[in-house]
Amino acid sequence: MTFAEVVQLLRRRWWVVALVTAVAALAALGYSLAQPRIYRATTQVAVVPAVANWDPKLYLEPRMHLLRAALLSFPQADPALPAGLQGRLYVGLVPAEARLVIEVDDPDPQQAARLANELAARLQSWVQDEFNPTQSEGTLTVRVLVPAAVPASPYSPRSRLNVAAGAILGALVGLPLAFLWDALRRANR
Repeated sequence: MTFAEVVQLLRRRWWVVALVTAVAALAALGYSLAQPRIYRATTQVAVVPAVANWDPKLYLEPRMHLLRAALLSFPQADPALPAGLQGRLYVGLVPAEARLVIEVDDPDPQQAARLANELAARLQSWVQDEFNPTQSEGTLTVRVLVPAAVPASPYSPRSRLNVAAGAILGALVGLPLAFLWDALRRANR
């Protein structure tokens, strides 16, 4: 098939590609609208060692992994925290900056921010109690760098992204369908 024949075929069957693209985009929009709105609140904390000249790779990074594990265990250990928080809590490590990023997903934006800030405060007191009981050398301090704010817009679903992906998928399905339709029409002549 030459390029001119392909262009001619697309002129005849453009509506097939457009129809499949529109249907796929509308299906993606419907899916997005049916999903519950989830808000993500983020707080950032700094992990500061008492001795500033210690090697971060040898001293700080392993302790940051321990702090991450402690944060992830708080929902299991404390019945005062909401049920299901374990699956909606994400803790990222940025060892080069001695920073932990705490993210909480929740259908209620105020609760997402409250929980993220509460977990940061619990981590601060846990570090104070567990790492610093005697204030000896080698202790850590956790400081809130950026408290969680109430998110203004939902994190999920991402309707625009879903509709764009649906449209692209529809076009990718519609193009071969147009070629197939044309081939079948020619074979039946």
